[in-house]
Amino acid sequence: IVDPEGLVNIPPLGAIPVGGLTLLESNRRISERARTLLRFADVSIAVAIPRSFEVMVSGEVERPGAVQALAIQRLHEIILVAGGITPRGSARHVLVTQGGVARELDVLRFELRGDLDQNPYVVDGMRVHVPARAAAVSLAGAVRRPGDYELGTKGSLSELLELTGGLAPGGAGSDARLTRIGPDGRKETSSIDLR
Repeated sequence: IVDPEGLVNIPPLGAIPVGGLTLLESNRRISERARTLLRFADVSIAVAIPRSFEVMVSGEVERPGAVQALAIQRLHEIILVAGGITPRGSARHVLVTQGGVARELDVLRFELRGDLDQNPYVVDGMRVHVPARAAAVSLAGAVRRPGDYELGTKGSLSELLELTGGLAPGGAGSDARLTRIGPDGRKETSSIDLR
């Protein structure tokens, strides 16, 4: 058992500091200590029961509130445990606060591209807030993933196309049309070259 000070006590090796280390780093540290006492020591450790704690999830999720989390879970899993993001919620601007520092994460980038930087492990004291959805764009026609998508932090069409996989094979990128809907509901269409 790793105690609150981050030490694991293994007789006859004594207390070994493993707090903040990965499982591999902990294994190496314990093996080094064992070799100082036992000449042919072969040590291996595994996580039997991960630590659990509460993470606060608020905003546009189906069941906001405290969520019981394990130290091996990631942000996306915690959002799913809270019922997932509502249709009014933003998957591209999820706010995660940890140790008084807030950062914005793009969970959609993790879902579509597998970017683990946008899906960190949860930690004790973490707060997750899913804000309301911002401006959206509809992709239609010869694109790999047609549908409605919220704009990212850059707010560019090229970033959105890169995220969603770009044009479908045979799509004429030189003959694309961009339609903007003004505040009065009027549509304005222009031709653009996506190449």
